[in-house]
Amino acid sequence: MNALQLKRRQFLSMGIKGAALFAAGGLVGRGSSASNSPFHSLAAIGELQPPDDNGIMLPAGFTSRIVARSSSPP
Repeated sequence: MNALQLKRRQFLSMGIKGAALFAAGGLVGRGSSASNSPFHSLAAIGELQPPDDNGIMLPAGFTSRIVARSSSPP
């Protein structure tokens, strides 16, 4: 297919198919076990602790900081 002959619908179709394959790439071909899941490490983080000084509940070993607040000037 010559690039000069590429039609708008073909271009959009190829772009959508490419984006779908890219998005599904992390999920396809990894097997069915949980250890191969792309989100496996999220489950291994642990339980959330009570809210810290900033009011944010985090797993043990994590810290938080406030970098911006809505309706406040930077």
